[in-house]
Formats: sequence, structure tokens, C-alpha cells
Amino acid sequence: MNHPRIDERLYEAIRPRLIAAMEAMMAAGHSAREWAEFWIEKIGEGETPYLSRFLQEIRDGTVTIAGLTDSARRAIFGAAVTPEQREAMIREAAYFLAQQRGFQGGTPEQDWREAEAQIDRMLAEQAGLVGRGRQALSSVAEMAQKELEAVKDLVGSWITQRQHPEH
Repeated sequence: MNHPRIDERLYEAIRPRLIAAMEAMMAAGHSAREWAEFWIEKIGEGETPYLSRFLQEIRDGTVTIAGLTDSARRAIFGAAVTPEQREAMIREAAYFLAQQRGFQGGTPEQDWREAEAQIDRMLAEQAGLVGRGRQALSSVAEMAQKELEAVKDLVGSWITQRQHPEH
């Protein structure tokens, strides 16, 4: 399904990177939910349609993430909203937006974009992603800092041992 606010070529180019990033984060012991929270915080609301589509593809099983079992996928994402259900939700929300302004002014395209943003935010909130974004970002940053410090200490020890083999 094509999303009006998604550049298909850009999405196809970044999807492998999103998959690789999620797999790397899961391999490091983080959950798919933590990854999604991190990206929502990191990329901002303007890129939500791309992330929503990616997450929907994971929910639907059209994108496979190494280490993410079907039962884990259901536990993380809950009941899946199909692309058809999402589109129906957007269509209804767009209609209500037009109705609220008495069908005067605006355009169907503007209504659709605004409704799409509302529905994507609602779905992300229902998945518990937005509310935990800041916490996940902080957690990831702390873990990364600790890992960098551990690597720095390890490299420092190795250099010292190479310079002074008698220790």
C-alpha cells in the first residue's frame, strides 16, 4: 500500500538500514520496543509515517527481523492493524475533519494528511512507543556510554600490556 507522505524510493533505501539497526540492537540485548522508542525520539514526528510503515510491516510479518519470533512480535505490537484497517481509519478521520469545518475550505489531500498523522500518532501511542521514547533514548545513551568506557578501558589495558609486558 502506498502512503501519500512516503517517498517510496527513500523508504526502500532505508528499510535495510532499519532492519540492520533493529537486529543489532536486539543482539545487544535491547527489545524491539526499545528500538522503536529510540527511533521515534531520534527521528521526530515528521518521519513517523516511515517508522509506522516499517513497524506495520513487522507486525504483518512482511519484514522479518532476526531474533524476533512470532510470539514476541505479537507481544510487542499487540493486535495488528492491517493496512486496510489503517486506511479505513484514516478515511473516517479525514471525513470527520472535513465535517468539523462544515466541508468549507481545505482540501481532501490536506484532510488525508492530517488524519494520517493523527491515526499514526494514535497507533504509536497505543503501542506504548511515544510515552517511553525519552526513557529509551536515555537508557540507550547510558548503555552506549558504558560500553564505550569498557572498550576504552580494554584498549588501554591492552596498550599498557604491550608497552610493559612484565606487568
